[in-house]
Amino acid sequence: MFALFAAFLANDVQRRNAAAQAAVFREAEGVRTILRLCEALGEVAEPAKRAALGYAQFVLSEELPALRQRGSVADNLGALRSLAFALLAPSLAASAPPAVQTAMLQGLTTVREARLERLSLAGDISAPLNWLAVIALGVLTQIAVAVVQLDKIRPQALALFVFTTAFATTVALIGLGERPFSGRIIDFTPLGEAIASASS
Repeated sequence: MFALFAAFLANDVQRRNAAAQAAVFREAEGVRTILRLCEALGEVAEPAKRAALGYAQFVLSEELPALRQRGSVADNLGALRSLAFALLAPSLAASAPPAVQTAMLQGLTTVREARLERLSLAGDISAPLNWLAVIALGVLTQIAVAVVQLDKIRPQALALFVFTTAFATTVALIGLGERPFSGRIIDFTPLGEAIASASS
């Protein structure tokens, strides 16, 4: 029963981590799309290109360290608003073909939605009841293991040592992934690659 509940909890943590990584990939792809379209338009789209690069650099230099240090971050919309204003600028709207402008706005929508999901997942944790159930079942299983070998001290000690080690390791490993952005679980390389692609 302990293993079953631990597997459910680990699956919940893994699902959240996978969703967080997917959000980062979508965010980077939205930035990359905007950059490619800006480069195709040339000089008129240079402010939008700078705003897209500024947004990606803001995420990497300010939001990412804050997420890794505290596990969550204040919703600072300054860089995202600058990008939106640059894409909606009258000069860009007048110069860009409708299809290109639509694609740029779709890229902005992708960035915005992915960022919202990323920030939402950053503050999300498993239900405390799930953790309580896993720990309670782990303790009860320890008691059951001890009771089985009441008359044999050495086998009892060995069984308790093995299970306690497995119990502590399992809970620790699940706990390390509880907040996806607090460690190195989520890879932000895609955003860095988007910035690098614009510089090349």
